[in-house]
Amino acid sequence: MKSFRALREEVSRRGAIAVLSAIFLIVILAFASFSIDFGYIMLVDQEMQSAVDAAALAAAQELQIDPDGGQNQIVDAAVDLAALNTVNGQNLTLQRDSDVEIGIWDELTGQFTPFNGADLTLANAVRVRGELSNARQNAMNLFFAPVLGQKTHQINDEAIAVIGRTRMRDVMLVIDCSGSMSSYNRMTMTRAAALVLIDELGVDDRLGLAVYSYPVLINTGNGNGSGNNTGRGNAGSITSLNSNASVTGTRIASLPNFDSGVSAKSGNGNNHGNNHGNNHGNNNGNNNGNNNGNNNGSSQTRLSGRLERQLNFTFQPVIARVPQLVPNLYASTTCIGGGMRVAIQEFLANPRYDSLGNQVEQVMVLMTDGQANETEPPGADPIDSIYYYAALARQNNIIIHGITLGRDALSAAIEDAAGATGGQYHHVEDGDFAGLFEIYRGIGRGGDQPRLVH
Repeated sequence: MKSFRALREEVSRRGAIAVLSAIFLIVILAFASFSIDFGYIMLVDQEMQSAVDAAALAAAQELQIDPDGGQNQIVDAAVDLAALNTVNGQNLTLQRDSDVEIGIWDELTGQFTPFNGADLTLANAVRVRGELSNARQNAMNLFFAPVLGQKTHQINDEAIAVIGRTRMRDVMLVIDCSGSMSSYNRMTMTRAAALVLIDELGVDDRLGLAVYSYPVLINTGNGNGSGNNTGRGNAGSITSLNSNASVTGTRIASLPNFDSGVSAKSGNGNNHGNNHGNNHGNNNGNNNGNNNGNNNGSSQTRLSGRLERQLNFTFQPVIARVPQLVPNLYASTTCIGGGMRVAIQEFLANPRYDSLGNQVEQVMVLMTDGQANETEPPGADPIDSIYYYAALARQNNIIIHGITLGRDALSAAIEDAAGATGGQYHHVEDGDFAGLFEIYRGIGRGGDQPRLVH
């Protein structure tokens, strides 16, 4: 039989365990309530962040596509998209006057500054805030936290979406200065559109300018040729730009040897009618030329592109030169291949690499309003030369964005050249200033979709 003292000690121990159990139960319940409420808060916070992210991207896309639509149109895009998202069991409602801001995002400082101007083409970002708060009477009601004195929880999330490029680029503008550019204000449109593109370039970009046509005569060949070969060859294998196409005889990061191509056609020895020249590799020209007259030891051909401004971080030289471009600047003919050659030559002569050793993206913006009627390289058909230089651009990872203007523009070859190099192709009708501006603006921005930065 237990003694009174033993019974008292046993009861005391039971009482202590009961007290401890009660304390531990409270602690466990507190942790359980905290875990449940914390998980609920995290879920709703994730819902809110997803909603404001989507709303900011929608508004930024509206800013990028149609900045002239005005502030209300951009705000509407954010408000409407937010309303399609459920946060804490209800569709998210944004306050138009405070939750959506259009502004400028500084990549270097990571700062967003609200934009107060009227010209929204100068803005590049949209900030969207989402709020669940007691003031708005939409704060979260918690499950167990009220036991600890906290009945609701407030959430404030924001997102900033930016339009524009995500990488550095070298950009060569290649502009048609042939005689037909005098029609329908085409040159006026092109000059203004080029300046719109330049406005969109970043501080890390470089810019250059080339034009065509430009009649430069070069002497080639030696010995006494028997005449002036006026035949024009068909550069057979360069008219296809499928994924397996290549330009035989051209070296990567190299331009063709014009002199050897021309001398093979005319001027080296005696040329009598059928001249089978080796034009830039193994493209057999099969030139049936009319040899008449007397060639005194040299042949001549035209190179038709001109480098107006080299690639440079300073855009001002190009900005100053573009307004001076006029139809018939150097010649009336249209040698699209010549302009392409000059741009490629500038890219290959002045490559640039980022901090990781990757070559900076090289972009040729090629525009024309007419049919190609002048050949380059020698021995190629005018249209074939476009395919030739497009293939050379592709081999060297140069992107061509092609733009044709007006009813007479050579659309098929330019579209093929753009497609083969991973670029865009656009056609604009005469008088469509807004359409041309939007195309050049989009190329200047890089064509990237809006991205979240915060």
